[in-house]
Amino acid sequence: MTTGTEAMNSVTGSGTPPPPPPPAANGTPPPPAAVPPAAGAFTWPTEHADLGAKYGNDPVKAIGALAAAQTFLGADPNSLVRLPKDGDAEGMKAVYTRLGMPPTPDAYKLDPEVAKVQAIKDFLPAVHAAGLNNAQVNALAKTIIENGAAATKAADDAFMAQAGKDMETLKAEWGAAYDQQLRQAKATAMKLGITGEQADAIERAIGTKAMLEMYAKAGAELVEKPHVDAGGTPTGQLTPAQATARRSELARDRGFQARIAAKDVGALLEYRQLNAWSKGMTLAEFEGAIAAGEGLSKR
Repeated sequence: MTTGTEAMNSVTGSGTPPPPPPPAANGTPPPPAAVPPAAGAFTWPTEHADLGAKYGNDPVKAIGALAAAQTFLGADPNSLVRLPKDGDAEGMKAVYTRLGMPPTPDAYKLDPEVAKVQAIKDFLPAVHAAGLNNAQVNALAKTIIENGAAATKAADDAFMAQAGKDMETLKAEWGAAYDQQLRQAKATAMKLGITGEQADAIERAIGTKAMLEMYAKAGAELVEKPHVDAGGTPTGQLTPAQATARRSELARDRGFQARIAAKDVGALLEYRQLNAWSKGMTLAEFEGAIAAGEGLSKR
């Protein structure tokens, strides 16, 4: 039968310390038993004292730090990057260079679809200042190109949708005269020498409905408002001398010249009509002679 005291004494770590080891045969006392260092007893070498603030003086943490450091043993020094302190511009430049930033903006190696976009080339100095490498620049540029294409398509779709609505509105407003108005608008644009690219730019700037109305109105005014003499009597087609005189008069008219400078359609048509008459030609003959390269001026 075991007593409670015996049971307690048999448990490891009881409060009773183990007896000291017997003395050696020669009478020399044995060495003291090893005592594990208490927490906080460990200190870093002087040259690495700064690590104490990071890992503390705990031996376990110190060993963990040593194990982590050993993972870098044998690593290629060129694969390691030391981050500089805040505000160290040169240090950050060195980091960016290690990460693949080229030495100058013009040294970026752009992918073919990126290199053909001038706007991308224009912002290379900015991305270089930000420290981007080739892969980052190409990825960013492709995103910008894709977003730009999507925005352009959206604008084109919106323009075409509005143009369709404008044409339907003009059909309702012009009624039976719709086809005639379109022909007159087309003839006016041709007489003014407006190219397809110019017409497209005008249409996108002011809208389909406004553009066609402008051309149709200008053509109608040119046909419906004949020249008159000093008494207000319509004279129809002017003689070359009359046309030359009228042209000289308009050359001195500041208001008319302001309309010419603003590319007013009615003013431009009137001036070209006067040029034709001054040559003894109809406007169609005059335009044909210009197209044939006979040395006549449109103005």
